[in-house]
Amino acid sequence: MAMAHNIATIQGKTAMMNVGQPPWHGLGTALQQPATATQAIVAAGLDWEVRKESLHLRDGTRFSKLEDHVAVVRSDPGAPSPIVLGIVGKNYTPLQNREAFRNMTRIQINQVRLEEYLNEVLPDPKDRENEQSVARIRNLRIAATSLFERGRGNDAPKVRGTLWAAYNGLTELVDHHTESRNSETRLAYACFGEGYLLKARAYRVAGEKSHLWKN
Repeated sequence: MAMAHNIATIQGKTAMMNVGQPPWHGLGTALQQPATATQAIVAAGLDWEVRKESLHLRDGTRFSKLEDHVAVVRSDPGAPSPIVLGIVGKNYTPLQNREAFRNMTRIQINQVRLEEYLNEVLPDPKDRENEQSVARIRNLRIAATSLFERGRGNDAPKVRGTLWAAYNGLTELVDHHTESRNSETRLAYACFGEGYLLKARAYRVAGEKSHLWKN
């Protein structure tokens, strides 16, 4: 597995998808019509799973099992070897991509829930006296709300009004509506800068809300 601009590439396939017009960077798989959660996962190269593996401490030639912690391992179809994502407590329960995306499409959200989601993904700046920072966050929330309603693919019957539409709107905001001086800075923002962190936070918060808001 190669990593270009923090986007995984496995056997020549970039782990990213879009609907309609390709993003400005031209990476990923382009779909001509809105996708189901399952189709989106496959097209984006996210059809991998994570599992827990035991950890052992080496002392010379002896190995002892760590009882309280395990490794989280990612298995990619066609990848030569698993990838260790991190070390967690033994009671940690992995959330598979298929489960997370499926849950998002099943959960309808109203304006109150949308605002709660966006406020967690785009929290108020620490310095609330900084008018420029406050205005920037407010404008991002307004744009994300608009894309929740009218973003690419968000008008599909099984997508409209769902948590998936809220998450999809935020990723579109980062990938398609970022103002930067040139393509290089836009790529840096979306793929390993502030935009990349925003998308990761949007996915994490959506996963948390999918458990709290089970319809």
